[in-house]
Amino acid sequence: MQLYIPNVGERITLAADWTFRLFNEGRCQPYNDCPSPAEPVDNPNYSISQVKRCTLPAGTVLLVDRVYLRQGLDAFASLSFRIGSTSAPWVTKQRKR
Repeated sequence: MQLYIPNVGERITLAADWTFRLFNEGRCQPYNDCPSPAEPVDNPNYSISQVKRCTLPAGTVLLVDRVYLRQGLDAFASLSFRIGSTSAPWVTKQRKR
């Protein structure tokens, strides 16, 4: 089995529509613009209480912003993205870093 972990700054172009959970936290800038209804978070130990299921269309370009992997802490492993370009009408222009 081969596993690819992207580096920070790499671009990923979506080959198909992607539906994901967007949490209501400061790092998730387009949260309020996503047209999906807010749902309660299914983990009572998590400090953020709301999440939305949002979809980005095929062709969207994602920029890898953060990679977090730690041995023995699988629950915290994550990739963070910024949206480079998209045709999704609910996504506002992303701020530059």
